[in-house]
Amino acid sequence: MTNRALLLDTNLLVLFVVGNASREFVAKHKRTTNFAAEDFDLLTEMANQVNSLIVLPNTLAETSNLLAHAGNERMKEQVFDVFRRLIPKLFEIFVPSTDACSIKEFQRLGLTDAAILHCLREGGRHLLTADLPLWHAATSLGFSATNFNHLRNY
Repeated sequence: MTNRALLLDTNLLVLFVVGNASREFVAKHKRTTNFAAEDFDLLTEMANQVNSLIVLPNTLAETSNLLAHAGNERMKEQVFDVFRRLIPKLFEIFVPSTDACSIKEFQRLGLTDAAILHCLREGGRHLLTADLPLWHAATSLGFSATNFNHLRNY
């Protein structure tokens, strides 16, 4: 995946932020309990192999909302501190909602996933997602995508 831009979906961005706050938080944060600390390690390894991590304003907003579901205030403060410091390091791409809702997948997947698919139209971008319907749509459209769940050690 070297020399590529990696586009993360919301669930993986949440995992990335929570794990960077503390590997122990992965098992404790309400929105990452379906992941293990080793999943965070794998995600970090993959992120280190690319030139940039791409996010959309849509995924950042969803991530912010999900991060707020931390188990306690101390965890929430640490997680949001990491999120605040991470945002400037990400490559943010804006996809107008009118463009996202113009593709047929919008009605099935919603605004954020449709925006992600629209963003993938630009070459050199690879989607990493834990969302099966999004991964299936991306690969069906011929975009470069990996289902993170296929890489995990269960």
